[in-house]
Amino acid sequence: MKVSEKHPDDLSTLSGVFSAEKDKDSPEVTTEVLSLDSFEAEILKDVVSKLESLQEKLDPAQSLFKRLSGAKEDVDKKITSQGKHLKKLESNIRVCKRGKSGKARQQTFIRQQKDLKNLLSAFKKQSDKLKKELDEASDQLSKLSEEKASLLEEKSTLSGSI
Repeated sequence: MKVSEKHPDDLSTLSGVFSAEKDKDSPEVTTEVLSLDSFEAEILKDVVSKLESLQEKLDPAQSLFKRLSGAKEDVDKKITSQGKHLKKLESNIRVCKRGKSGKARQQTFIRQQKDLKNLLSAFKKQSDKLKKELDEASDQLSKLSEEKASLLEEKSTLSGSI
């Protein structure tokens, strides 16, 4: 019995006709979808590879930033403590008594003060240098973080479309 001979109300016949038409188109549609999925998967794979590479750069940058922050904090603490010590020396210089022993003590305090000022100056230079390096590391870290956020957004977009 042919399809045209069957009654049009027979739903099984109609579904058979539609399924036959669907099967004809199905391989092409499936192939196109698979090739599209394959293309998107390649892009996703590339994005994941870039993310891994970026993470390899980000980890040392974060480590450098932490190390520089700690070093600057230590130097700043030394500056503060040496500044306090310098004030004590200045006070001691003013309080020294007259006479031979007083002048000798005063000269000792003056030499200590001079050495301490030189040390304090060196600490300030080191602090400035560390601040500059810290700013550069911070800039690099923020650029890498922005790039990572962009790649993660691209990855989530691609993951949602596959």
